[in-house]
Amino acid sequence: MANALINSQIFFWLGGLLSVLAIAALLIPFRKYYFGDWNAKRASIIGVGIGVCIVIFSAWTTAFLSPTNVTDKVFVIRWVIVSLSLLVLYFLALCLITLKRGGARGYNLSVIILATLVGSLFLLTFFRSNGILSPLVSSVIFCSMYASAVLATIFYNAFSPSAEAPVVKDFFIRDTLPQGNGQKVKVILLNGQSNAEGVSRVAYLKKYASEEEFMRYTSGYENVMINYFNYNGATSSGGAFEYLSAGEGGDVKRAFYGPELGLADALSRRYPDEKIFIIKYAWGGSDLHTQWLSPSSDGRTGELYKAFVNFTRGCLDYLKKKNYDPKIYVMCWMQGESDAFGVYAAPYAKRSENLICDVRKEFSDYASDKGIWFLDAGISDSPYWPLYKVVNEGKKKNAESVGKYIYLDTIAAGLEYDKEPADCPDKAHYDSMSMLKLGTMFADETIKVIESD
Repeated sequence: MANALINSQIFFWLGGLLSVLAIAALLIPFRKYYFGDWNAKRASIIGVGIGVCIVIFSAWTTAFLSPTNVTDKVFVIRWVIVSLSLLVLYFLALCLITLKRGGARGYNLSVIILATLVGSLFLLTFFRSNGILSPLVSSVIFCSMYASAVLATIFYNAFSPSAEAPVVKDFFIRDTLPQGNGQKVKVILLNGQSNAEGVSRVAYLKKYASEEEFMRYTSGYENVMINYFNYNGATSSGGAFEYLSAGEGGDVKRAFYGPELGLADALSRRYPDEKIFIIKYAWGGSDLHTQWLSPSSDGRTGELYKAFVNFTRGCLDYLKKKNYDPKIYVMCWMQGESDAFGVYAAPYAKRSENLICDVRKEFSDYASDKGIWFLDAGISDSPYWPLYKVVNEGKKKNAESVGKYIYLDTIAAGLEYDKEPADCPDKAHYDSMSMLKLGTMFADETIKVIESD
């Protein structure tokens, strides 16, 4: 009997340790999607906490689930499989809460449920070891408690209100510009997800750019202005057009920048005597299959598409009201990472074609004499985007078949995403100098469009 008990303990502990390794393997490549924003510390703490609970559970189950005379290893293995299956289901439920509901409420609920389970195991272990409960009663209580926790988790995920703020779709454009006196101005639209929003760090730009270049990037461009709204207003220009400089990206004011910096740097030197306005609406982690879905595609028009239209039109109408003559030459699109998964990758090409067609219809009254060209940047070959080839191939085919559509091959251009930060590279976003290069690529194609016959 002693040997059987020892063997059962070994099996339970071994099963628990293997579960910890499995969870660690799940956390490493997919932690961003399980835990919302890229937060390795929070993901690691939750993962370790759940792993420790699994180990404790695996050890404690012997105390109240094993029969008095443990002689059959098959029984032990059976309970290991059952317990680990339940824990995996619960772990996935935790992931759903954190992913779908986010914020402190979903996180706290996860912790409370997990703490309740651990506390219940303490009590059951105490009652079982003192002979107050039989193995059968202990098993029934535990299974009932566990099933209730999982059902409560699923119910919360399905029916509770979202912790995320609703998408802002009404915008007020502040009056800060002088009268335009009929001046013709070039307008560039910049849209997409995080690599359009810009998560490249100004601190690294200072490190790698020359002193003269960094001064130019941060001082601002006298003839290039931007009105931007990132991630539902996490950072913005406050509804006003302002002189563009490094720092109009990300979710921390003045800490990050996006393609607009390379765009402004190249265009300001090419057209020093002309006024250029960049209108940027971007949302990190957003997708085309739902959020940016335009009216011509099947399904409900995406909330981000509606917001983008309202914000862009508000900016254009304001310029017209100030007696400028704004003309849109290009729409710079840096998006597709969130669609490089499962069933969303294959229809991407058609949805992006519909997107630009709808944008051209929506803003036909502001189109330049060249029309509104679509500059579609390919996504990186980061391991986070398993179907990047499918998405990029769709972009490339559109460039060959859809009029006024240009594909920017970011992979062939050598844009890097795996160097910064040095201790833990953010492989979802372009490094500082590559982000600058992306903006320059947009600018080069924009200049070609403007100066084309």
